Amino acid sequence: MTILIFASSGSQVNGQSISNFFDWKDGPLSTELWEVVLGDLDDWRVVDGRLQGQLQPPPLVSNYISAITPQAEFWPVNSNYQLDFDFIPLDSADKNLGILFDYRLGVKGKVLLSFLSFHFIDGKLYIEVFEDNILSHQTRVPYSLITGSSHRVSILYQKPDFELFINQELLFSSKNDQDFWPNFFKPGRPLFYISKGVFEQSAAIFANFNLSYQPQLTVPYFSQLDSSWSDLIYDHSQEFFNPALTIASSGCALTSTAMLLNYYGYTSFPDQDAWPLELRGQALNPASLNTWLQGEADGYVGFALVNWLAITRLSSLLSNAETVQANTVLEFQFADFQNSVVFQQLKQGQPLIADLGGHFVLVKGISDELSGDLSTDYLVNDPLNDDFLLNYSQQKIKSLRLFKPSQSDLSYWLLLSPTELNFKVKSLSDNQELMPVVSQEKNLLKDNEFWHLYYWPKPNAGNYVWQFSEADLGKLDLVQLFIYQSDGQLQVFNLADYINRELKLNFSKEKFSELERVEDSGVFLNYHHYLLEDLLKLQRDQLILGKANNVLRYQGLIERFLAFYQL
Repeated sequence: MTILIFASSGSQVNGQSISNFFDWKDGPLSTELWEVVLGDLDDWRVVDGRLQGQLQPPPLVSNYISAITPQAEFWPVNSNYQLDFDFIPLDSADKNLGILFDYRLGVKGKVLLSFLSFHFIDGKLYIEVFEDNILSHQTRVPYSLITGSSHRVSILYQKPDFELFINQELLFSSKNDQDFWPNFFKPGRPLFYISKGVFEQSAAIFANFNLSYQPQLTVPYFSQLDSSWSDLIYDHSQEFFNPALTIASSGCALTSTAMLLNYYGYTSFPDQDAWPLELRGQALNPASLNTWLQGEADGYVGFALVNWLAITRLSSLLSNAETVQANTVLEFQFADFQNSVVFQQLKQGQPLIADLGGHFVLVKGISDELSGDLSTDYLVNDPLNDDFLLNYSQQKIKSLRLFKPSQSDLSYWLLLSPTELNFKVKSLSDNQELMPVVSQEKNLLKDNEFWHLYYWPKPNAGNYVWQFSEADLGKLDLVQLFIYQSDGQLQVFNLADYINRELKLNFSKEKFSELERVEDSGVFLNYHHYLLEDLLKLQRDQLILGKANNVLRYQGLIERFLAFYQL
């Protein structure tokens, strides 16, 4: 009998480590977290927060092995890593540790394993490589486990080599073993197994686990220069650019988003009547995503800006389609750049989109080959330059667009303006001001100018008042307010239809919201005076420039303005 007992550790390795990579709840092991390779998952339980494996002694069953490994999606490693834990043998029976690379069923139903085994027996350590259960390589070194004593084990993987340390002593390195490597070059997953045979019992304790690694995700790649879509008109840019923008010239955000959606399983549009004819059954790529965004009221905003909240809405629509493999929704979050945010996102298996200052790329991992600062070099899918290493010290990341799998509240407000605004949003229930998350994106029509985006994620249902400054009133004609319900459904309000110092929003998460002016006779009078002052300033500017004809034209406009509004 072998008993495996796990406990978390507070130790840190290189600042990029996790010690509690499973949620240890007492009771049977969850098939969502663990995968049985040999034997039965019922051989394992969590008791007092510790994983225990136990087999009945012979002669009931002889040479029985039960082996488990973390489910692939819950083992976060696909690059270099170091796994540390305490190993306490409780008797003199042989002991095993393993790294699983692959397993499958043979034609006769036999489980065929490919794995690396560290096998302690009779004062020796056997390092053995098995391919489909066939021993392909063996190395032997002297080492005696001390029964009842704790041994700190470190398994280090650095492509393509493994090293084994016990109490900081190097016992094995495949770098020094020329014939070691089989036909697989993978980091593998830990393989824990218990067995019985000639020994009445076998017991061991594994505790204080710590995993250190650099997250690296496998994300499908698209190039905005691909001839299949490079010359397609981007957004409706022919309406305000001459020549029109193309995916090749301006589709970096679009292409990065297509990569992200494919990563999460959104690989095609449903072949269903509810979808536009030109999209039904089509692969989701920069061309088809551009088509979908072009047809949506919120797809592109401003002049040729991808609306990230429209991507959230698309993920919701696709997840509800039976033909789409992905079954989750992507929840959007804007964030200023921080190394810790990037690492946490990648550690959770979530790629992110980074703005490098007008050019967008998809960040998919952290480099293995780091020294000093461990969080400055990122693995990136660049729509223009394929796969490359982004050195943060040389090319700064300005901000981040995060997308997190979610089935929760998708409600959002987005206020979009070509200029900065000075306003407040207050809840009428408690008079508390709601502060927005503020983002800026480059205005492709005007050099050195930006669109200003104000985000409010998951606002509570209720009544709110929007208070604009007097200076804002002349800017509202190009301002839009996007209101998203909890299921992602959308309303768009053009504030050119609501020019006023105060607007009241009756916001609902489950149905359409209402926006209306807060009537105040003085408000319109103030706005008229604001416009009059603007006309007078323009007239003075023309006078200074010595353009008498233009001064007379403005004088005529001013007189008609005063007569119309009876000012």
